Amino acid sequence: MPDNKTPKYQYDHYDFGDMLDSAVEAGSKIGSSVLGSIADALAQAGDAMSRPQPDSFAAWKRRLERMWKNGGQFVGVALTAVGWTFTGCFGIAALVLGILTAVGAGPLGLSQQDFIALPILTAVFYPATLGFLFMAVVGMKKLAYFSRLRKLLRAANDWTCDLPALARKAQIKQEKAYETVAKAVANGDLPNAAISDDYSTLYLDDSLMPTAAKPAAAPQAEPAEPLTDAEQFRREGMDFLNYLKVCRGKLGTDADEELAAMQKTCASIMGFVHNHPEQLNRVRRFREYYLPTTRKLLDTAQGLGDTDSANAAEIRRDITGILHTLNQAYEKLYDTLLQDVSMDVSTEIDTLEKNIAAMPSVTEMLRAGKTPKDMMELAMAGFAPQVLDERTVGYQCDCSEERTKGMLLSLGRAELVRMRDEAPHCEVVCHFCHSRYQYDLNDLIAEYDAQAAQRAAEEAAQNTNA
Repeated sequence: MPDNKTPKYQYDHYDFGDMLDSAVEAGSKIGSSVLGSIADALAQAGDAMSRPQPDSFAAWKRRLERMWKNGGQFVGVALTAVGWTFTGCFGIAALVLGILTAVGAGPLGLSQQDFIALPILTAVFYPATLGFLFMAVVGMKKLAYFSRLRKLLRAANDWTCDLPALARKAQIKQEKAYETVAKAVANGDLPNAAISDDYSTLYLDDSLMPTAAKPAAAPQAEPAEPLTDAEQFRREGMDFLNYLKVCRGKLGTDADEELAAMQKTCASIMGFVHNHPEQLNRVRRFREYYLPTTRKLLDTAQGLGDTDSANAAEIRRDITGILHTLNQAYEKLYDTLLQDVSMDVSTEIDTLEKNIAAMPSVTEMLRAGKTPKDMMELAMAGFAPQVLDERTVGYQCDCSEERTKGMLLSLGRAELVRMRDEAPHCEVVCHFCHSRYQYDLNDLIAEYDAQAAQRAAEEAAQNTNA
């Protein structure tokens, strides 16, 4: 009798599971081959689209628009749709949770343990709402950019376009048109395109651009010497001050006031560090934390653009409040730096006064054979002074015979005559060096008369010429 446990059909090498695995493996290979072929075809199509053909300008424009639609424009639509959808959802949820939190646990019939979840969820939902709002704004800006770019492309009739005429035809302001085209060329949204240096012509095929109009290759700059830490801080500070200047006028009146105060305080801090480079380590937190944080904050504020929604206005108010807090931190840092230096200066003055008070008189030090350098070292004890220059000091009077005679002549003829009548000769003694000078008053009167006659002759000659 046959054994019922023996299967009716037997396979020598594999069972049904092995067959299934083999089928899956074969299907995977076929699928990989098909997908590889599709990828190669797409790559070839993309290469063909990125290389404009002289005889297919209209077809190239259509392919380029499809590339935008499937690329950056699709990203803009997705960001806008997701951003506004979740902004609405999270915003409504945050508003409801905020109202319930304000009502309190009692009227809602909740225990305090259950009620604590409401303010926590509110605190989570509000930032999420702001994040999705920012996403929506970015998406709208991206859509506006591609909308302008599409208008410009549709207005183009040839590979070479006059940019001002193209902007007028597309009904876009010239400044916006220049900005859009420059961004598209830089980002690769207009492949193989180029702009002339004067922004007057757009070349959708850069091979058509005249050689003279092409920008010359930048010369290889010699490697610059590494900057010192103080020089690097100065450069970072100047960049930050210029950035604050650019941000003013874009975020509202209150924010402009905070930015003006911040610019003034930061300039004072950097000027202080320039005059006291030894204090550079004291501003490390200011350099590595506060400056980057302020930049990120202002970048976020400017990313809102000209949006007038209630949420955007609230974000601007919050940012202005944070700017005020940062200003207080900057002012506190500057006051601390000044206070520390003031204490150091006061200590040095006290030490110098004590040194001078302990010194003997100059006469005593001279009698003891002290040199000026010895006296300086006594007065500056504890300061490690350095001698920059040495000069020989001597006593010398500037009196002379000619100078003394000039003084006598300045007395006038009448006084000289009176002195001569008393004594024909006079002697002048210098009260500083005690030098003695003797003069004949008759000679002095004769010299005085000669000088007076010469002056009269010169005056007469001048009157004659006049």
